[in-house]
Amino acid sequence: MNTRFIGAAIASIAVGASTQAALVQIRDAPGGENANGSPNGPLLAGTGSNVSGTTTNGSDGPMYMGTWDLEADFGGGFTPLITYCIEPNQDISFGFHPDDLVGATYNTDTLVNAGFTATEAGYVGILWANAFADSLTSAVKSAAFQSILWEFTEDDSIDLLSGNFRLNAMSSPADQVKALAQGWIDNIIGGTWTTSVELIALTNSESQDYLAPVIPAPGAMALLALAGVVGHSRGRRR
Repeated sequence: MNTRFIGAAIASIAVGASTQAALVQIRDAPGGENANGSPNGPLLAGTGSNVSGTTTNGSDGPMYMGTWDLEADFGGGFTPLITYCIEPNQDISFGFHPDDLVGATYNTDTLVNAGFTATEAGYVGILWANAFADSLTSAVKSAAFQSILWEFTEDDSIDLLSGNFRLNAMSSPADQVKALAQGWIDNIIGGTWTTSVELIALTNSESQDYLAPVIPAPGAMALLALAGVVGHSRGRRR
């Protein structure tokens, strides 16, 4: 594991609660891979995969999943941002590093304004606190984490095999992704996991939206010190 990854996993940048209206600059980070594992993509190395399923009501097909390996500038310079997206049908407006050194401008917002219900927002905080660090360790785990987020933003009920977002569990690795994701959902809803972390949404109307952890630190940026808490679907409830 390289030192850059360790730094991102242990000390992901977060903004204070009082800066929720702040503008954030986001760009692709050096390195990374595409969903097929080839280099020079925006995903964290070792997490990219093609998973059979759909994010529409159409026929099943490959869904490109992985942990996003980005950089964010909250006002003090670009810092690693390891995160997940919440808009499966939205492209990104910034280029791959180093072609786009500035990136795109994002706003900060609440999860409820970014496509989650209040209940789902609570679930996501629990998921992040308990499974985020583990999700960075394999493509299947990364896809399971991503699947849960898309299930929340795409559908009104929680069913990984039906609805606007669904996995084709008759194929691999979708079967493994479904089993792991369902286990995590059961841990959340069943109360096995109780710890949580506060999150904000990083939003841009013309680019993929992301999540980031937040620490109450009025007027300043803060570092998360624990690896376990590091770091609009516009078509559903809008």
